[in-house]
Amino acid sequence: MKIYQHVDEFNDRDGIGNDIRGFQSIFQKLNIPNAILTRVNNSKDEFEIYSPLKHPKLFSEDVHILHFGGTGYPLEFFQELPGKKILRFHNITPISFFQNFMSEDLFKTFERNEIKSNLELFSLHRSLSHVLSDSNFNQSEYLKLIGEPNKTKMFVIPVIRHYPLLQRTNLP
Repeated sequence: MKIYQHVDEFNDRDGIGNDIRGFQSIFQKLNIPNAILTRVNNSKDEFEIYSPLKHPKLFSEDVHILHFGGTGYPLEFFQELPGKKILRFHNITPISFFQNFMSEDLFKTFERNEIKSNLELFSLHRSLSHVLSDSNFNQSEYLKLIGEPNKTKMFVIPVIRHYPLLQRTNLP
């Protein structure tokens, strides 16, 4: 068994990337083989990372975790993978929050992406064995999106932080 974490764009210094690295550190401590699959790798760190187009052979005992914060990752590829599929739901910031800060054309483009993300989540849900939301709020938002009242495969696991804490200094 190997655990693969999937994300559209991997930035190990943002919230989702940090969570991926947190999971990765736990898997390593437990001696569970793991790797990351991403379309875009923006990390400069050296570790096992692949693309959906070029990856090792995958097996039915593998576990795949898709970190979802919006549209972009090739979902057909993810849904057709052998093995167990888990969604790590990081929520989608409603585009209405940004309406006053962007042009009408840009807003309409982002609005279409929000609708696409919601449709992707709805269609993805049938192929999942579990959904791991990073907060109670995000879990309730996910349930609103998919209209699924059954929580038997829903769990809340807070973001697993994996960044060094800076030591506070007294400034003059």
